[in-house]
Amino acid sequence: MANGIDPRYTGIPIVPEVIEEKTSAWDAIESLYGMVKQEEIRADKKKLDWGKLNAQIEANQDLKDFRSESMDVQNRELDASKKHQRGLRDIAQQNADTQASQAAATAKTAELNSKTAYYNSISDPKRRLIAQMADPRWKELTGHTNRSIGEEIQAIDDYNMDITRAEGFINSTNPLHIKYHMRKLKDGDISNTQLARDTHSDLRKQLKVAEDFQKDLYEVTPKEIAEIYPEYAENLKTIAGSFMPQLNVKELQGLKGDQIFEVMKRQQKHVPMNDMEEYNNTMRQATEGFANRYRIDKGIGIYDASTTSEALKDIEIAPDDYTLTDERYELIEKTQDENNPLWEKWLNEEDYTFEDLKTDYEAGLKEADTGGVEEQEQQVQEQQVQEQVSEGEDVDIKTTSFSILPLDQPPATTPTFKGKKINLPMWEELMDKRLHPVTKAPLPKYDWMDDYAKMLTGDPNAVASDLLTKKGRSHWRKIK
Repeated sequence: MANGIDPRYTGIPIVPEVIEEKTSAWDAIESLYGMVKQEEIRADKKKLDWGKLNAQIEANQDLKDFRSESMDVQNRELDASKKHQRGLRDIAQQNADTQASQAAATAKTAELNSKTAYYNSISDPKRRLIAQMADPRWKELTGHTNRSIGEEIQAIDDYNMDITRAEGFINSTNPLHIKYHMRKLKDGDISNTQLARDTHSDLRKQLKVAEDFQKDLYEVTPKEIAEIYPEYAENLKTIAGSFMPQLNVKELQGLKGDQIFEVMKRQQKHVPMNDMEEYNNTMRQATEGFANRYRIDKGIGIYDASTTSEALKDIEIAPDDYTLTDERYELIEKTQDENNPLWEKWLNEEDYTFEDLKTDYEAGLKEADTGGVEEQEQQVQEQQVQEQVSEGEDVDIKTTSFSILPLDQPPATTPTFKGKKINLPMWEELMDKRLHPVTKAPLPKYDWMDDYAKMLTGDPNAVASDLLTKKGRSHWRKIK
């Protein structure tokens, strides 16, 4: 080895041999290249190491992401499973609730059907309703109340009363009365009421009898005319002279109208054909004209206005009183609902026609409307009445009315009516007089009675009728 010791040295001295090394520029370049190469190798190794590290990091991140995603998937699956289970539980609960509801509804329906069958076994509708009213469970099952059942009971009572009234007209000769009651029965529960059906059938049969009766009553014969109107004969003589020249008018002297009518009837065949129509019209007008006059004088009730003669043109012909129109029916029902005495009068008085009912009812409404004027006149006198009461003067009820005194000041004296002191019996009598006889509404001229009740009781809301109650009667002791 150059400048070194040979390892094979044995201890025997050897003279070293010096050998000079020969170097060149290429050796330096080669050495430098080797160094660069080594550096590149180290850089590549470092890159490789960093690549492995990055790959490991990415692999670890991928594993972490995978694990995270797997957990999310598992969580979602778990949530979905829980939701599904909840859904199954909800469905099961719904089914259970539905079954329970159906079972309850079935039991309720069965109970209702059982009760319905029981109540349907009670043939009397009123007794059935009374039993239902006393059954709280029935009202709970059906939603009925005492009030609604009471209204049904009242309707049955009203209908039974309608039947009773209708039975009183099965022999009537007034077609309008019969038609009215037939319609009343049909408006009710006629299909489930045998007595109503029987009564309706009887009325229908009687209606034909009544119409025939009115028709016979309506038809006036020449004999009936001649007995009342002698001038009928003179009219027939004039007609005979115009259309039957073959008759000797002198021969008709002394004959009554019906006798002349029969003679002309036998001679009618001799009237020329050209004059026959005029002759028939003249005879019809003359005879029916007197017939209308006869009906008016006798008050029969239905008249033929088309045959009114010149002599009767100023006489008002009454309308047909036996046609039941909707308008008539509504007015009759209204008077009944209002407990108007005109309704009873129309039913029970033979000569009281529907036109009388209508006229009297409308007159009653007008009279009630005019009460406002009287009320205004009474208000003008209120202050004067106040002074009279305070000074102890008598009060004439016909011309004055009360003002309300302070509630803590009872009246100093009792007012008088026609010179008599007003006490409890007098008050009861005045309560009857204060109602309108037709409309049953309080008459304005008796409004002072309400004011006096307020003053006597000390109650600003008191009315006259309160003084007739058990509590109100005690206030009469305050009167001096």
